[in-house]
Amino acid sequence: MPLSPDEIKPIILKERWVPRKPDQLIVCRCRPFHRPLHAQKITYLIIFSFIAIVLFFPTGIPACYYAFKTKKTFYDRDLKDNFELAIKYSILTERLVICSVLLAVIVGAVSLAMWEKLKEMKDFAVTVYDDVINSL
Repeated sequence: MPLSPDEIKPIILKERWVPRKPDQLIVCRCRPFHRPLHAQKITYLIIFSFIAIVLFFPTGIPACYYAFKTKKTFYDRDLKDNFELAIKYSILTERLVICSVLLAVIVGAVSLAMWEKLKEMKDFAVTVYDDVINSL
């Protein structure tokens, strides 16, 4: 039984129009919503990717690579569907920058803990050496 135009009311479900009856909702699988990609956001991605290189270079270098790849695909109008590709690259760049920051914090904390432990061991060795010298 076809629906009349009065029975169909459009609703927005994650950027898609879905027809529905008043008592029924049609569920569809949609892509998750992404913020729109602007030139200013690409500039921020490039800046933060350079900061990521300084913080933790193993993930900062790919972040910088994909930031420039995002810029190239965003401004390249010859490729078909390049805007979706630019969004994918920007998401990957954001994740790599976040990983760089987190890994820099983790490596810094572990390094600080190891340095404190070595300093404690050195102080212990000096006190043991002094005790041995004084007992003679």
